[in-house]
Amino acid sequence: MAAADTIERLRNAGVPVDRLSEEQRKVLSELSKEELETLLKFQERLGSDVQGYRAAPSDDFGVIIY
Repeated sequence: MAAADTIERLRNAGVPVDRLSEEQRKVLSELSKEELETLLKFQERLGSDVQGYRAAPSDDFGVIIY
């Protein structure tokens, strides 16, 4: 899958890719098909099951969603 297609699928799923840094978008664009599908499933569940969520940096190791 092309990098632009990956980013567009994430954008269409509601992932705020336009607010991410270029480096973060590059990492997301290089996800495998399986990784992308997993992330999209998480996004779908967060969007329908959770009233609100916030992502916060966690000691330079990633993001905690709560």
